[in-house]
Amino acid sequence: MSVMGIFNVIRFELAICLGKCALFFSQIFRRGGGTAVSGLVATFIEPNIQQQISKILSREIIFVTGTNGKTGTSSLISQILRSKVDFVLSNSSGSNLARGVVSAYISSFGIGGIFKRRRQRLASVFEVDEAVIPSLSSRMNPKVQVFLNLSRDQLDRYGEIDSIASSWVQSLSSESRTLPDVLVVNADDPKLFSLIDTGYKKSIQTITFGLADLSVALDDSFDGQDRDYCSCGSQIRYEVKYVGQSGVWSCSSCDIRRPSPDVLATKILLENDRSYVEIKLAGHSETLGLTVHQQGLYSVYNVLAAISAAWGYGIHPVDSIHVIESATGVFGRQEEFLVANVKVKIWLAKNPQGLNEVLRTLTESNDAPLDLLLVLNDGIQDGKDVSWIYDANFEILDGKYKFLVCSGSRAHNLSLRCLIAGLEVVKSDSNIMSMLDFSLDRTLPTETLNIVTTYTGMIEIREDLASRTGVLPYWK
Repeated sequence: MSVMGIFNVIRFELAICLGKCALFFSQIFRRGGGTAVSGLVATFIEPNIQQQISKILSREIIFVTGTNGKTGTSSLISQILRSKVDFVLSNSSGSNLARGVVSAYISSFGIGGIFKRRRQRLASVFEVDEAVIPSLSSRMNPKVQVFLNLSRDQLDRYGEIDSIASSWVQSLSSESRTLPDVLVVNADDPKLFSLIDTGYKKSIQTITFGLADLSVALDDSFDGQDRDYCSCGSQIRYEVKYVGQSGVWSCSSCDIRRPSPDVLATKILLENDRSYVEIKLAGHSETLGLTVHQQGLYSVYNVLAAISAAWGYGIHPVDSIHVIESATGVFGRQEEFLVANVKVKIWLAKNPQGLNEVLRTLTESNDAPLDLLLVLNDGIQDGKDVSWIYDANFEILDGKYKFLVCSGSRAHNLSLRCLIAGLEVVKSDSNIMSMLDFSLDRTLPTETLNIVTTYTGMIEIREDLASRTGVLPYWK
């Protein structure tokens, strides 16, 4: 090894060492799980650390991105891969910027990671922020890239989604990076068609997934979604919609239409605590059945994406299904706690499409009136612009709840939105813990308190409930 090579190794290990120290002190002083600060410190010492990590991992990397479903899908893929390889590295805490990926490496391997890598067969699954994935992909060159969906989210940070979609396509069209071996794309989302088209043109193995069951089609009586347009400028028309703008679509002018999905859910039964799904694979005659232990149609999309990604990685869908049927959930996403004999369930919703699906799932899967605590924060991780709540279908809650409480830093905005929807708010206050206790006191032991919250509210509530019930912090 040259002198420069030795120097680079020393600098890399120093960066990891100092990042590890930052991680340790962050957790000791209860400043979070260190899921970002350790990566920030390490990157300051070694600016090329992502490239170094990619080399250590030999490109055995899967990136997952999209507006909704990143954490749940990444968790499923990780659990599938763990059935086949020695160790799977992932940013399971949900810290999905570049620093979060570095932090995941630091917390899993730390000092001497280069040498530990040689003794194990490793794979890695990282959820990546929509705006970050073009730059991070060019530095880490993942083997598989998964694109789940694309809808409006945090306009103050991302801007319009067309710019995000364009950056994704440009990243795959770049001649200066190593292209992925496999693309996994949601065929039902017309905003992702350009990725599928680019994959075909670049001769990248492209696996698509989607739904084909009219019984779970979206009732489009609430028309709060934006109109979708083809690249030719004409409006997209739908035979059926399933979630947001995802469905069976075609251009009203040119010949572009939804491609036939390679992994297709042909039958879906949504129950109040699980879903049954039947899947057909392109080129295979048999039908595969599985039970998903999560509620909602978006959970089915996550499962299809995970099966597709594992298939692209080299794991047959039959093997993936065995793992998914016994898979554990993800913190803060339909996670349940038992507090003083009252069941509490947390639902994360941070944009119109995500909130619509949560409310749709809650109202369609529960016969009894709902006990609801809604939380709206405007932290950096939530998005400072909360006007998106006016694009969400709160009206669907009319007549479906026993009590409704609002909280969070923007509780007043949330209460006003509920008032406009004709909903009665029994109490509203920015103090989340106070409103949590108030809601728990009003929930009977035979009932479930459903908490629908944005990201920072979820972290605060989850930390409190974990402390009350003896559950580990989310970063452990």
